Amino acid sequence: MRLQGEEMARARMDAIGKAVEPVLRGALNTTARRARKEIFVPALSPLFRKRSWLNKRLTIKLAGTRRLNARIVPSGAGVPVMDRPGWRFIPLSATRARITVPGLGGSTKVAAGFVNPSGAKQRPLATRSEKARNLKRPKGGPATYRYEWGLKPAYGPSIAFYFRQVADSRAVTLIGSMLQEEFERRLREAEAKAR
Repeated sequence: MRLQGEEMARARMDAIGKAVEPVLRGALNTTARRARKEIFVPALSPLFRKRSWLNKRLTIKLAGTRRLNARIVPSGAGVPVMDRPGWRFIPLSATRARITVPGLGGSTKVAAGFVNPSGAKQRPLATRSEKARNLKRPKGGPATYRYEWGLKPAYGPSIAFYFRQVADSRAVTLIGSMLQEEFERRLREAEAKAR
């Protein structure tokens, strides 16, 4: 995203004996916070239980003296199906059912896992079990290996999956105008203080 009028802004700041970088950093950081609050959290919060939980998984990397950009970094970890409101299962057989979780715009997404519709708890479980290798070495004897298999909870798509859907060209244009507006506001504020 290219900031409009950067050279003119640099000249304006030079005229009052100030550097443009602190103004730009402030505008970038404010815009990143505002974009998370006004664009991404409202779009994604219907899919998850708590806004505070969602905020923690949309980390903001702020602009600083070494890096002149600010960005929102969504979590790439899968979200447990049990933590998703509105998850459902579609029976395929007496012991297996497909899990779906709500998506954006009323769509649904299949989660990696299954439910046993005949089971008492009908919990969403992962289709892949983890295989852990435990090395047992008896004194003076050869090493033996024991493999453990366990049922784990099913996980649905990550925050990053949905974030990419929200971050379309419309969102990019809106964030660009937010940045332009904030940059101009901070420039005027710096000029007013220098008078």
